[in-house]
This record gives sequence, C-alpha cells and structure tokens, in this order.
Amino acid sequence: MRKMTRRIATALGAALLAAVPAAAQVLVADAGEDLLLECAAEGASATLDGTLSTVDGLPAQTDPNAAFLWEGVGVVFDDPASPTPTGTFPVGLTTVTLTLVYTEPVSLAETAVTDTVDVSVGDNTPPTVEAVADPSILWPPNHKLHQVDVTLVVTDACDPEPTVVLTSLTSNEPDDGEGDGNTVGDIQEAEIGTDDRSFLLRAERMGGGSGRIYAATYGAADLSGNSTDGVVQILVPHDQGDRAAAKAAERAAQKMAKAAEKAAAKAAKQAAKAAKKAAKQGN
Repeated sequence: MRKMTRRIATALGAALLAAVPAAAQVLVADAGEDLLLECAAEGASATLDGTLSTVDGLPAQTDPNAAFLWEGVGVVFDDPASPTPTGTFPVGLTTVTLTLVYTEPVSLAETAVTDTVDVSVGDNTPPTVEAVADPSILWPPNHKLHQVDVTLVVTDACDPEPTVVLTSLTSNEPDDGEGDGNTVGDIQEAEIGTDDRSFLLRAERMGGGSGRIYAATYGAADLSGNSTDGVVQILVPHDQGDRAAAKAAERAAQKMAKAAEKAAAKAAKQAAKAAKKAAKQGN
C-alpha cells in the first residue's frame, strides 16, 4: 500500500510540474552589422554573424533548445540553420531575416524573435576588353580594300554579357594624302554605334610617312553602367622592315587573345557550375 501511495504521489507531482507554466525565456536575435560588398562572379559571397544572439543573456548558439533560421530572397546559404552561414548575394540590396526559435524542453512551446541585416552588393568595376584584328597588317600597300575581322573577348565580374559597340574607326593619315595614290573611302562598311566586328580597310600609306595606323575603338558597358574602351590597331607598314616588326606584334597579340579567350571560357564554365549548384541547393 505504501509503494502504491508513493507511485501515486510521484505521478501527481509530475502532473503538477507539467501543469506549471515554464518560466519565460528572454530571447534576443542579432543578425550582425549591415554589409557592403563588391560584386564578383554575378554576385558576392559573405558570411553572416548571428553569434551575438542570446537566450537569457547567454549565447544562443550553445543552447540545445535554440535554433537559427536565415532567409533572404534570392540568397542561397550553405547552411541556413547555422549561426554563421555563408551565402551568395545578388547585385543590389538584400534584406536577410534571422529567426531565433527557442523550444521549451518540458512543454515544447516555441518562442521566436527576429532581426534583419542588409547586404548591399555594388558593381563598380568596368568590363575588360581584349581585341585582335585579322589581319592586323595590310601588305603590300597596293591600294586594295581588305576585309578585317575583329575578335573581342569582353569579361565582367557581374554581367555575363556586357554590351559592346564600335565607337570609332580612324586612320592617322588622310584618305588622299601625299604619296598614297589617288583614292578615297579608305574605311568602308563600318557601322559606328553597333557591335560591328567586320569592315573594309585600304592597304595604303603615305610614301613620306612612317606607316598608316587604323584604330578601331570598342566600348563595353555592364548592367551597372560601368564602361571601358578597347582599341585594336591595323597597320599598313611603310616598308618590309616595319612589316617584320609588325608581324611579331601581331603574333604576340594573337597569343594574348587566345589566352583571354581561354580564361573567359573557364570563367563562364565556373559561373555555370556555380549557378547549377545554387539552383540545386535552392530546391
């Protein structure tokens, strides 16, 4: 009978304990300081810091009953339940919300508080432009028109497809100068203000000059309004000696262009891989 009474008393005590409301916890969610980042690879990566969040004045990250949840539109976190997740943020302003949830271990009642952090990603870096003309040397100077094709490699940290236009195509000599034959229209079929990469140039230069230099200037701009120019030169050497030096420069330019194309292809492949990974994590 005494054992039965003890069991009843124990059960009654547990029931009374469960019926007593748990003491309220004081929760503070702290999402950290606002961040200002520079764009890279179509966004920017940063680690957020919620370690100043507390439960009754103690670090929430050490409390087994506390849980973190980070959320932001367009943001992919490596671990949204971590106190310090790393995320990739798009260009512009993104407000991220940290939700701190405390689960009372006896009643399993949940209490939640939130805090926000603003992450601003700016793009202040203009695109880079590498340009190579084919051919880059017009020889012999026989007054004939030659089709010139330009290969451009334009890269930008954030914009995968910057806009490109031919802003000017000039010659350092007049069309009909002294000792260059009686011809005009040395530059033809060039559409200024468009992405024109093919035009006609005349192979001639002034007899008393040091050689003709045609200069094609391309302007590249990204979505943030950053712009830069790239210039490619097409030469009509004065003589064979100048032509040999120009040929060497042409080979160096072609080598540089191939390296730039390879680097751009690698960057595009990495960006596609990152986008695929982000999409997979988002799902």
